[in-house]
Amino acid sequence: MVYVTNGGVRAGAAQFEHNGDVLTVCDIKADGFAVWGGLYLKETGNLLGEVYNNLTASACLGDTINLTEGTNVYVKVCLASKGDVAWATCKSSTNGKA
Repeated sequence: MVYVTNGGVRAGAAQFEHNGDVLTVCDIKADGFAVWGGLYLKETGNLLGEVYNNLTASACLGDTINLTEGTNVYVKVCLASKGDVAWATCKSSTNGKA
């Protein structure tokens, strides 16, 4: 799991679960921001799938992103507002596998 902060406090999180190929994005702080998560191909940096969570705090959304078993990936999570990702807030995981 990788976290994004707002004011030094964890505000959102994203995680890719290889068992089922699910990218889950959680909004964990009532701060007026949404949370965006993206799944990227490690070798190229290409975006494979994304989830935009604009639900209330303490809510998670997930989406299945079917990948070939063993694909090297990483997750990025960012704050967002009104559909726009605040790229300067993003945090990334090191790597994972599908």
